[in-house]
Formats: sequence, structure tokens, C-alpha cells
Amino acid sequence: MTARGLERWGALLLLPIFLTGCWDNFQMNQLAIVDALAVDYNRGQYHVVAEVFNTMAVPAPAQSSPTATGGSNHSSSVFLEGAGKTLGEALADVSASSSRHVFWASTQVLLLGTGALQQGLGPLFGTFLHYPQFRSTARVLAVPGSAQSALESDTSGMEITVAQEIRNQDRYLHHDLSQGWAPRLYDVMRWDTEHGRSMVLLSLEKKPESKMNPQFRMDQSLVIGPDGRARGSLPSHDAMAYLWITGRFSQGYVAAGCPAGAGQTTIYLTSVSARSHVVVQRGTVRGIHIRLTGTGKVAGPLCANLSGLNMAANRRMVSLTMQTVDWAEAHDADIFGWGQQIYRQTPELWNDMPGYWRSRFPHMPVSVTSHVTIVQGDEGRV
Repeated sequence: MTARGLERWGALLLLPIFLTGCWDNFQMNQLAIVDALAVDYNRGQYHVVAEVFNTMAVPAPAQSSPTATGGSNHSSSVFLEGAGKTLGEALADVSASSSRHVFWASTQVLLLGTGALQQGLGPLFGTFLHYPQFRSTARVLAVPGSAQSALESDTSGMEITVAQEIRNQDRYLHHDLSQGWAPRLYDVMRWDTEHGRSMVLLSLEKKPESKMNPQFRMDQSLVIGPDGRARGSLPSHDAMAYLWITGRFSQGYVAAGCPAGAGQTTIYLTSVSARSHVVVQRGTVRGIHIRLTGTGKVAGPLCANLSGLNMAANRRMVSLTMQTVDWAEAHDADIFGWGQQIYRQTPELWNDMPGYWRSRFPHMPVSVTSHVTIVQGDEGRV
């Protein structure tokens, strides 16, 4: 073999060493793993607080005492802070404040304070969209006032982070709606403001008198218009219909009146889907028709035959849906994405009516039909 051939073989043998991806890796004790992020805006700057797992709170193997920890800080998390004129600068300041490499990809909860929301969601989510590592599956919640005060809650005696408590409480309170009510970041990033859609964010408020579970109130949802301004709070009793109209419904209970005034019973809805049809005639949007389909079981007293209960349940479904539609129209908030649907169905119509949808939506005729099938559960119950 010639000298040139030996050089080639030597280069091929050395090449795999330089192709490995281990040169810029970090050990676990070199990472600041972010679990939640709170974003506020005041005095012309974005203020960011990141909740980071406190790895020093993990008990050391040699310690037998159940109250002993591997470090002096017994809390399950620590907090890093940063500020800047833009959100990107504030995130960079958070990274600079830690001696460890800040790992954003594990972020599970994103809290947005009133000040940050007033600056508009565009700058916020534009930064997250282009920020490397940031997790698009994080749950997004609105916080009246300061998001930092909600995140830095008292967790003494708790073995979980505040972010974990928020996720657990969201799943516990809303498990019968959508396995967690708070939308994910990728849902918000797809917010179509160009076609008049309003965004619904679960509102989180700390209970001042509570230091242990449950420490947050999650019974309202903040509705933000396409102009970035708050349009009102969607009541919790309207949340179920909003979810099935937008295709996010999983399961839930509804109360239905029994035929002939024989009291009430409970229906467990195992699946509900809605199809909204935009009625266009002679180049004008004449109305919207919603058709509900799905299945459910009797989960309360069997106060009538199944035929009567089916009629009662479907009447209740129509009533709940119209109640939510009436709220949305009264607050001029197209939370269902009907403007976007008009654009997709007849783009030439949408292009010919600039500003028309906002004035038309509050007075749009809406009709609902329900074809949900109710069956009997075990002994009349689920």
C-alpha cells in the first residue's frame, strides 16, 4: 500500500472521532432544567422568572433521616430572573444569571401576566417560535396581575414544583373536559388573528389564604381579541360547549331535566363532536349551523325511558351550545374560528369584506341541532 493510501485510511479512521455529538454535551449537574416560566411587563421591560428543578433537594443515599436533604435548600425548585427590553433579551439575561446551562426544552407551564398580555401576543410567541429548544407543548395560562407572584408561591412542605402543582390542579379540576383545560403553546402559536379569531386562555389566580393544595383558582378563562385586547372572561359553565365546538372536547358530565318534570338526571358524555357549516347565499354569509353528534351514558337516576332521556339530553346540548354562542356574540369574540372557516370555504368572499366580519359576527344567526345518542350504563349508571 502506498503512502498516499495509508494517509487516506488514517483519515477515514480518525473521521468518526470528529463526527460524534458529545463535544458540547452537558452532565445533569451542569444543567438548570426549567419547569415553568413567568413573563411580566412593566416599566418598559419584560421581566422573566424561570422555575428550575432544585437538584440539591434530592436526598443523599447515605442519609437515613427522612427529613434530611442533599443540600441546604429544601425547596423543590429555585428561581432565576432576567429582564430586557425584548423578551429575547430577558431570556438571555436569565441564562446569564445561572452558572449552569439553562435547559428550556423541559418547560411545561408558561404564565403570562397582565402587563405582558397588554403588549400583545405577537412579540411573545414570535420569540418562542424562533427560540432554540423552547418546548411548544407547554401549557399557557393567563394571570391577572403579576405572573411572578403566582409562580413564586409558597411550596414549603411540598415535594413538587409550583409548575407540577399547576398541571396537577388543571388536570384534576378539568379532567372531565379535555384532560387539562389550558391550551398548549402550539395551539396559541396557530392563533389566526388575520381572520378575526379570539383566543381563550385559562386564567390562573393564586388563593391568598392557601399555602397548600389547592392553592390556585382556575374557574375562569380570559378571552383575548385579535387586536390583543381582553374581551372578557368566559365562565366555566360555558367551557364545555366551547371545547366541543372547537374539537377539543374529551369527556364530561351534563345535567339534563327528566321528561314530565320528574327532576333531573346526569348524563356522562363519552364523545361529542361538532361540525359548523357556514351558510353562504348570493355572496353573503347568512348564518352558521352547528351539528352535534356523539355518545353518552346515563350516570344518574333512570327517571324515564331511553327515548325520553335522549330527547332531554339533546335539548340540553342545544341549550349549552347556544348559551356559549350568545356569550361570544355579546362580547364580539369569535372564539370558534368561524371567520377562518369562511376564508377557507370562500376566500374570494372574505377578500371582498374587509372589516365586515367584526361588525357581522355579533349579529350572526346561529342554529344548532344535536344528535347525541344516550345509552344506559350499568344499573342506570356509568
